[in-house]
Amino acid sequence: MLIIDRFEEGCVVAEQDGEICKIPAELVDASCAEGDVIEEKDGRFFQNREKTEQRREEMRRRLKRLGL
Repeated sequence: MLIIDRFEEGCVVAEQDGEICKIPAELVDASCAEGDVIEEKDGRFFQNREKTEQRREEMRRRLKRLGL
């Protein structure tokens, strides 16, 4: 799973399996945001809406268990 960490200097910094990688911003769909799960298709990167929502829901459950 490739997750957007941040945007910096014309690049998208993403994390996958604990590794950080930089992707040129022009290859990432403009609708993508920090925290989104992205997937590559034909040399470009797009948000996977289903996986992004699943990940966000899991984060909500974890925070709720911690009482936050």
